[in-house]
Amino acid sequence: MSKILDFCESAELEHAATALARAYLSEGHGRAAAGLLTALQDEFLTSLKVFVGEETSAEVGEALLAAVNEVVLQHVRYVLAKPDLAPALEAEMLKTIGSLSSATVRSTDLLQGLDELERFRDFEDEYRAQVAGLHATMKLPHAGTTRQVPYEQLFVEPEVWIGPQSDSLRDDERRLDVPELLRHSTRAVILGDPGGGKSTLSRKLTHDLAAGRVTGSVQRTPFFVELRDYATVVRGRHKQTLIEYLEGRCRSPYNIEAPNEAIEWLLLTDRAMVILDGLDELLDTSLRRDVVEAVQGFALRYPTCPMLVTSRRVGYDEAPLDPDLFATVQLGEFTPDKVLAYVQKWFRLDESVETARQEGLANSFMEDSLFVADLRVNPLMLSLMCGIYASENYIPRNRPDVYEKCALLLFERWDKQRGIQAPLSFDAHVQAAMRSLALHMYKTEADAGSGAGEAQGVREGMSRAKLVSYMKAYLREKRFDDDDTAETAAAEFIEFCKGRAWVLTDIGSETYGFTHQTFLEYFAASQLVRHHTSPGALYAELKSYIRSGGWDVVAQLAVQILGRATEDGADDFLQLVIADASGLSVSDLYASSFAVRALQFVVPRPDVLRSIVVKALEIHLADEGQHADEKGLAAKRNELGARVQPELLAVNSENAPRVGSVLRDLLRARLHENVHDEPALRTALLNTSYGPTTFWSAWSAENLVEFAAAVTAQRTTAHWVALIELDRGRVTFKQVVDWHGVGCLYDWDFMGLGRTGLPFFFRLLAVRHKGGYFGLVQPVSPARTKVVQQQVIQDLVKRRAPWFSDIMGLERWVWFVEQEAKSDIARLGLVSLMLLLPLVEVHIQMVANGAPLGPLPAWLRPLADARTNEAELDDLGEPLRAKIRDVPDAEAFFERWLSKEISLLPPTSRRRPGLRRAGSARA
Repeated sequence: MSKILDFCESAELEHAATALARAYLSEGHGRAAAGLLTALQDEFLTSLKVFVGEETSAEVGEALLAAVNEVVLQHVRYVLAKPDLAPALEAEMLKTIGSLSSATVRSTDLLQGLDELERFRDFEDEYRAQVAGLHATMKLPHAGTTRQVPYEQLFVEPEVWIGPQSDSLRDDERRLDVPELLRHSTRAVILGDPGGGKSTLSRKLTHDLAAGRVTGSVQRTPFFVELRDYATVVRGRHKQTLIEYLEGRCRSPYNIEAPNEAIEWLLLTDRAMVILDGLDELLDTSLRRDVVEAVQGFALRYPTCPMLVTSRRVGYDEAPLDPDLFATVQLGEFTPDKVLAYVQKWFRLDESVETARQEGLANSFMEDSLFVADLRVNPLMLSLMCGIYASENYIPRNRPDVYEKCALLLFERWDKQRGIQAPLSFDAHVQAAMRSLALHMYKTEADAGSGAGEAQGVREGMSRAKLVSYMKAYLREKRFDDDDTAETAAAEFIEFCKGRAWVLTDIGSETYGFTHQTFLEYFAASQLVRHHTSPGALYAELKSYIRSGGWDVVAQLAVQILGRATEDGADDFLQLVIADASGLSVSDLYASSFAVRALQFVVPRPDVLRSIVVKALEIHLADEGQHADEKGLAAKRNELGARVQPELLAVNSENAPRVGSVLRDLLRARLHENVHDEPALRTALLNTSYGPTTFWSAWSAENLVEFAAAVTAQRTTAHWVALIELDRGRVTFKQVVDWHGVGCLYDWDFMGLGRTGLPFFFRLLAVRHKGGYFGLVQPVSPARTKVVQQQVIQDLVKRRAPWFSDIMGLERWVWFVEQEAKSDIARLGLVSLMLLLPLVEVHIQMVANGAPLGPLPAWLRPLADARTNEAELDDLGEPLRAKIRDVPDAEAFFERWLSKEISLLPPTSRRRPGLRRAGSARA
C-alpha cells in the first residue's frame, strides 16, 4: 500500500493526469480521442505496475484510474466552459494530439520491456547529484573570470510577466515568480533584455530542480543546454538530435554514462525538464531557424515534457518558436526592493569587512546610485556598479563616468568571461570606433524623424551594408591604407559588436542597433565633445536642439563630459544657454529648463547658478497666458513653465543649499515689496513633494518663520495658507471654513495649477503619520490632530447646508469611498463620517444617474441605504449610532440628512464660481 501512495505523489501520476487532460480537452473540441484515451489508460496501468514492482490487482488499478479520471474531468469541464480560453487550447491540441498518441504508445512499450526500474532510478539520482554540484554557484561579471559564489549568497529571484502590459490583466495577475510559472505552463520562452539575468536564472533553475528545491510540483530531472553549443552539431556530418546531444552531455561534463533508453524514460514519463538557454546567442538567423526547428520537433516528440527556453527580447521574432507550443513571458527588471536585496547580498560577499560596515556600504551605494536608478534595474549593470563602488568607494557623480566605467568593465571582463575576444584593442580603436559609429547612428535616426527629436537608435537601427560602409570610411581614414583591408576590418568590427549583450546587436533582418540606448547616447555625446572641444563650439553645435527640446540626454551628457575635460567648460556652456534665454518664448523655456536640469549633475560657479535660478523663478512666477498670442504655443509655454519648479528643486545635494539660499533672497525681495504676493509665498512654502525631501521640507518650514508677515496677511485670501495655519494651530477650523467655505477641504487644484498637495480631508483621514497626519508643510502632532478632529466635528454638524456650490471637485474623489479596505479610516469615528458624507451623497447621486460605480464599503453602505430609503437614525444600527450619539447636535444633523430634509450638495447648479460660496455661514 505504501508504494501505491508513493505512486500517487509521483511524476508518473502527474504525467498521466496531464496526458488525460490533453486528450479530454481535444475531445471537447471535436477531435476523435477514443484511441488515445485507451492507450493512455494502458500506459497508466503499466506504469503503476512497474512503479509498485509487484502484482497489483486489476481492481486497485481500475479504481485508481477512475479516481484520476474524475479529478481530471472536473478541471477539463471548467476550462471548456470558458470560451475565451478555447481558441488557444484548440491550437495547442491540434499541434500535440498526434504526437501525444505516439508518445503514449512508445512509453507503454518502453515500460513493458523494462526488466528492472532500479538502474534507471539509480542513474536519475546520480545524475541529479552531479548536476546539482556542477551548477551550485554563479559567476560574477565584476570579479574577473574566476570568482563564483553559491546562489543563496547573491541570487535574487526575478519576476516574469505574462502578456503585454496593455492587456486586460492587472499587474498583480500578470506577475509571477519562476516556480509559479512552472506550475502554470508546460512550456515557455522567457524573453529578457541583455544582462537581465536569463542565463543565471536558467542555471539556478537547473540547480534547484536537481537539488529538489523547487516546491509546488513533482521533482523533475533537469537537462540544461546552452544552445550556442548545441548549434555546433545541429548541421553537418556530425549532426545530432537533441536527445543524442543530451546523452553526450551526461558523459561530459557530468561524467555519467546514461543506461540505454534511460533519458527516453525520463522524458516520456514526465520526470524531466529541458532548459534551453541563449536562443539569442545564435547570431546567424538561418542557424537559429534550424535550432528552432529541432527544438519544436523535440517538443512534439515528447509532448508532456516541460521545457523552458530563454532569449533576448529584441530580435526574437526573427525566428520564434511556435506560439501554439511555447508561451512567451517577459523577464522583469529588478524592482527597488530587489535592487536593495541584491546590493545587500553583494556587499556581504566580502567577509573581510565587518557586518556593520557591509550594511553601511549597501545603504550608501543605494543613495549614491539613485541618480542612475534606470541602470541598476538591470542585474548585469547593477553588478558592475557594485564592483565600481567596492573598488573605488564611490559611484561617479555624473552619468558619463558611470557609462565609461561600465563600458570598460563590459569590454574587458564580461566578454572575456564568455570567451569573446575583440578583433581590436579597446583603448586604441574599439572605443573610438564605437564613439564615431554612435554619433553617426544618432544623427541619422534624428534626421530621419523631426530633425530635432531624440534618436531611436535602439528600435530603428541601420542596415548592415550602411554600417559596414560607414566603418570602412572611418577605418580607411584612421588606420588602414587601402580600401580592401578597411572593408574587411569594418566587417569584422560589425561582427564583433553584433553579439555583444550591451552594445550593438541585430534587431531585424540584417539590421543593427545599440541594445542599450544608454550607451548609444553616451558614445554619441563623447564624440561630440571630441569634435567640439570648446564651450562655444559645442554650444553652437547643440543650440538648435537645446532650444527645441531635442537631443536632451545627449546634450546633457555632452555638457558633463565637457566639464570634466575642460576647466569651467560646463559653467561657460550653461552661461551661454541662459544668456540666450532672455525672454519667455517657448525656445527660451526649453533652454532654461535644460540649464535648470543640468544642476542635477553640474555644480557651477556662483554667478552661473544665480543666473539660472533667477531665470527659473521668473518663468515660474510669470502670469499664465502672458504669451497666449503666440499661435498654438500657449499650452506648450504653460507646460514648460509648470515644470520648472520641480526641476529646480530636483538639483543635486551639493547644489540644493546654494539654490535654496539664492531662491530665498529673491523671494524675500518680492514679499517685502508686496506681502500679498501669493505665487511668491506658494513657491516659498509648498515644496515638500519635490526634490531631496529632507532639505526642501526643512527649507519650507524655515520660510514659515522668515515670511510670517506674508503668511498672516494671506490666510484670509488664500485657503491653502489658512490650512497651513490650521495645521500649525494658529487658526481654528471654524475660521478656515468661514473664510473659504467647506469646499476648500476637498480642493487640491490651488490657484488652478494642480500641483500644491493633497486636499485636507484626504491628508487628515488617509495620510497618517505617527498618530498624526501630514500637513502641507510639516507633520502634525497627535495632540494637534485630536484638536483638529474635534473642531471638524463640532463645526460641520452645525454648518448650514448645502456645503458646496458645485460638485466638480468632489466627483474626482468618489473612488475614495468605494474602497473596502478602509477599516483604519472607519476607526477614526465621527470625523470620518462627517468628511466622507459629501462623497457618499455624490456617490448616491451618480449611481442614481446611471454611473457605473463600485459598491460602498460595508461600514458606509448602511448610511447610503438609509438616505436612499429616507430611513430614520434608529435604522442605522448600533455601530454607526455609537459614532454619533455622544456629540451634541450630531443626532439632529443626521436625522435631517437621512430624511433628505437637507442636502450637502447644491440642488442643480454645477457652477464653480469660487471656493467661498456655500457653507460659509452658520446654521
